[in-house]
Amino acid sequence: MKRTDVSRFLAVFAAMYGIGYLSYMLMPILVGSVISGLGINEDGAGVIATIELVALAATLLVLAPRMARIPLRRLAFAGAGLAIAGSALATFVAALPLLAASRAIAGVGLGMCIAAANAVIAASESPQRLFASVFSVGQLQAAALMTVLPVFTARWAHVGGYGFVAVWVALMMCLLVWLPRNRLAEVDGSAAKKAPLGLFVLPSVVGMILVGASDGMLWTFTERIAESLGLDGQMIGFVLGGALVCGVLGAAVSAVVGERFGVVLPIATSLPLLGAGYLAVTHAPSPPVYIAAQLLVLFLFGFTIPYLLGFNGSLDPKGRVMVAASGAMLIGMAVGPAVSGAIIVAAGFKAVGALIVVMIALCLILFLLAVRGVGSRLVPGDAAEEMDERFDINRELPEE
Repeated sequence: MKRTDVSRFLAVFAAMYGIGYLSYMLMPILVGSVISGLGINEDGAGVIATIELVALAATLLVLAPRMARIPLRRLAFAGAGLAIAGSALATFVAALPLLAASRAIAGVGLGMCIAAANAVIAASESPQRLFASVFSVGQLQAAALMTVLPVFTARWAHVGGYGFVAVWVALMMCLLVWLPRNRLAEVDGSAAKKAPLGLFVLPSVVGMILVGASDGMLWTFTERIAESLGLDGQMIGFVLGGALVCGVLGAAVSAVVGERFGVVLPIATSLPLLGAGYLAVTHAPSPPVYIAAQLLVLFLFGFTIPYLLGFNGSLDPKGRVMVAASGAMLIGMAVGPAVSGAIIVAAGFKAVGALIVVMIALCLILFLLAVRGVGSRLVPGDAAEEMDERFDINRELPEE
């Protein structure tokens, strides 16, 4: 790998997982710290998480149609600054409305960083492979941080948690200097003026909402499930860190397999298993069952998401579809905590698991509809040719 490729990889990793998805990956510990620090229940903590993720998702959706005109490095640096400000502010507030406002500010910044990273990934030769590689490193980072963060939250609750996040984002900000300076269309000539946009991508984008909601509903409160089974805070941190390592393994398998079997078979196999894993976590009768199910869920999530986002990225090299798909997934992640928090209070964890299974099934159906719209076999080489023939994706567009 060339030095420039390594530098850009590190910059994309920093923007997407070192900053963008950081608080979401650490959310089980952060939500638990908010509950203990402010003395609120799961319903209130879920609302805080939802506000942050709604701000993140809304930012991605606002930026999606404008990605070809936005300087990516400037966008990422501005986003990192907002993320630091929002997390730092959260360490000084004790009232729920002020905490919600600080997390909304951070959410906007996180969305700006993710949008910049997604645009670079979408313009690469193999979006699925690059995303899987970045995802793997991001999960390793989260696994390591998941074992460290409980030390701070045990002593300082949410103040220690969000302070830790602010410091880590500041460190990751140093890597953003390797992002492309100018608009993507000016940096990557192969990505210019290609726009396979149309209604045929809608089922896939809606499916991303469902898979995001499924993960958000469970991941946010998985720490509470573990606690209800008798695991202590330090053990929970190790379990979730180990689960994130399994996510790395899943993404690594995805990167190795690539598109040699297309996208239909891997996703049609992994999504039903993912639904079963979610159900097992919420219905676990003992810690060993919970741990095994949590490891399985993160492995399958790590395997599946690169295919889903890589498929969306391949539809538009300028990054608009992938940014929109990421925003859609985060809308689901944003709604998930509030929905599952209300369900947990009213009916318990098992009801959440049953709803997730239904949502995963709908996601699979929508994805298959999307694939049917662009051809039943999306494999290297003939995918772009088939889409060129059916949708004229290489047509020249008027200057924006």
